[in-house]
Amino acid sequence: MEINPIDLKLLTVLYLDKKSHEKSSAPKLCGGFHPDYYVVWKKREEWVGAMICLGCAEWISLNDEGYRYEDISEEAHDRLKKILQKYVSQRPKNEIAHTEKLVDLPSMPKEKKK
Repeated sequence: MEINPIDLKLLTVLYLDKKSHEKSSAPKLCGGFHPDYYVVWKKREEWVGAMICLGCAEWISLNDEGYRYEDISEEAHDRLKKILQKYVSQRPKNEIAHTEKLVDLPSMPKEKKK
């Protein structure tokens, strides 16, 4: 799925904002994590990904070292919905919508593996 460069920049800024990420609350009763979008930032061989579930306001941040499961803050959730609403019709049915662009790789705080 192609994403507008301005929207990609907005997603990147939002993703990098620490206020957008909150510690995961109790498990939600929505049937388990079910991402609506998967965004991947790549630079050469390095990558960072975010699986975004708008229904439950959750995301999983991924890189080649592991993953981090978090809630999306209310403000970030509202902004994500506004950015991504124009892409709903482009999402494949019963699949994760996926975009990969060669862009500056966002820094992701390291979380120790358990």
